[in-house]
Amino acid sequence: MSVLGKKHQSGLRWRELDAVRASMAEMPDERDYCHACRGESLAVHPDGAVYPCAQTIGDPSAAVGTVAYG
Repeated sequence: MSVLGKKHQSGLRWRELDAVRASMAEMPDERDYCHACRGESLAVHPDGAVYPCAQTIGDPSAAVGTVAYG
């Protein structure tokens, strides 16, 4: 257990790690654990930049294009 985990009665849990493990347990033959990996996600920044998911917004190396609006 980590030092931080020892300081909390209930311990600390990595919510994202739990989600990945649960997803992989449901689909043991597939390695895609998020909607972006499956091509089921899209996030558009207010400036029009398009990203595979909301977690990648703002990372120029993850931008996949732009949308025209106005």
